[in-house]
Amino acid sequence: MGVLFLGLPTQPYPATTHGWAAVTHTRTIQPRRHWKMTERQIFYVAMPVGRRDDGKVLTDSAEECASAEAAIRRAEQMAAMPGYIGALAFARTFYPDIRKYDPIDMLGRFGEC
Repeated sequence: MGVLFLGLPTQPYPATTHGWAAVTHTRTIQPRRHWKMTERQIFYVAMPVGRRDDGKVLTDSAEECASAEAAIRRAEQMAAMPGYIGALAFARTFYPDIRKYDPIDMLGRFGEC
């Protein structure tokens, strides 16, 4: 196996005969194409947490915010609202090319969360 001047390895094809001489052909081995991430979307969310009369903890409707700081401020406000025992602020990254989410990044827990 040889190396071309570009640094890409070459691998010979089997020798073939064309009448009078054996000719050895080479081909370039292409490097593996790695998965390329082109775009990602980050969602910042504030979500209030409440407690039912029987003691079960429930989450209410989440609100999307413009930034991490806005999500933290909104979660602090939600935790202080009557009827809620606390609130969560978190971020979630979404990759639309492959339609996958990264795990949640917790920004803050407020109240009894």
